[in-house]
Formats: sequence, structure tokens, C-alpha cells
Amino acid sequence: LVKSLLGKNLSKTCRTSNWMIRPLEEAQIMYAAGDVVYLLEIYKKLLKQGKERLPWIAEELSLLLDPNTYAVLPEEAWKKINIPLPVTPHAFGKIQALAHWREREAVRLNKPRTHILSDLGIIEISNASNSRQKIAQWIGKKECKEYAIEELAAQLETALPPATIPASLTSL
Repeated sequence: LVKSLLGKNLSKTCRTSNWMIRPLEEAQIMYAAGDVVYLLEIYKKLLKQGKERLPWIAEELSLLLDPNTYAVLPEEAWKKINIPLPVTPHAFGKIQALAHWREREAVRLNKPRTHILSDLGIIEISNASNSRQKIAQWIGKKECKEYAIEELAAQLETALPPATIPASLTSL
């Protein structure tokens, strides 16, 4: 950085020396001083470059600073799941229902979504012939307790296949 911004070469002689041994050698002290001597000059140059780029930096950071970037709507939570292809409409409807429920529970309990039910659990439950048994198997491992089994089973019984499935999920 010193070389590229200020055109000055710093000695690298003590780069790999043992800095734990005390007292430090004179060469080590000079080497360490070289790391900080030019900081103010470098700061001023970088600040000037940064001011010239502020509109670009602000534009780049706006997405990162927007809370909506990190918000997941429960009805769109299925998009965060790696769904194995192809998926049937019926299984996809169950995946949507389970992901929706999991997202609401994660927010309600203030827990990471995978502490409620893993993605693999959602996939296995959505493909199971006996959903209630699969739910009990997966929920028993997580922070959700018995109430969740009945609640999820009821939701899955009423989960309808969506009118359309995203094309990316219908074929390999």
C-alpha cells in the first residue's frame, strides 16, 4: 500500500521474525515504525479517493444498509430452501406450507429458522406418506415441542398444490 500510494519502499527484513521475544531488536522496532510512519499520508490519499467515489460507494452500500434486503416474508420463505428437482405440485405445496410455518415460528421464538426445522426436515416431511410420523421425528430434535406436530399436520392436510410451480423446479 505504501509503495502503490506513496512510491516508497519499506524494508521486509523483519517480517518473519519472532515478535514474542522481548526486548525487541532495534531492526524490529524500525520495521514496526515503518508500518505506521506513513499512515497519515495514506489516510489522506484514501480519503480523497473515497470522496471522489462517494456516490458509487453509497450506491453499493444502499442495498446492504436496507433492512428489506434481510427480511424474509413467511410466504416467500420456501425460496431459501434448496429444493431437489423435480418436485411434484403436491410436495411443493407442502414445502411452501412448512417453510411459511417455520419462518413464523422462528420470528415468534426469535431463533434461527434451522433451530425450528431444518431444510432437510421440510423436504422429508413434504415427501412422506405419513407426515405426522415424519413431523414427530423432526420436531422432536428441535426447540419446537409437541404442539407443533398437531399444528403442522393440520396445515399439511389442507396444503394445496399451487396453481403453478416455478419452471426452475419442474425439471432437471
